[in-house]
Amino acid sequence: ALGQLENLEVLNLQLCNVGDDELRFVSSLKNLRVLELYGNGRVTRRSLPMLQELPRLESVTLTHTGVHPVTLDDVAGFPALRELNLLDVQPDFSWAEMEARFPGLKFSVDD
Repeated sequence: ALGQLENLEVLNLQLCNVGDDELRFVSSLKNLRVLELYGNGRVTRRSLPMLQELPRLESVTLTHTGVHPVTLDDVAGFPALRELNLLDVQPDFSWAEMEARFPGLKFSVDD
């Protein structure tokens, strides 16, 4: 049913026990700007290509998901990304590399 909400801009799926298969509907949400996936450990890297197809997606939270590791190319795959929350996500890069390649991107990471 959520996949039919074509004008939806913000979707909070925090702690909803969704995984890659349940996220298939998200690809129809072309106006989605914010996606909160905190605490969904069954969401993995398999979902990234589908999420990267969302043209207006500006903010993504991948904290406490199964998306490991995240690469700089993964980040670059989001055309409109302005904010990325990667707490508790293993990166495949240094935070200095992230800042150098995406100077305008606001991101949250583990210290």
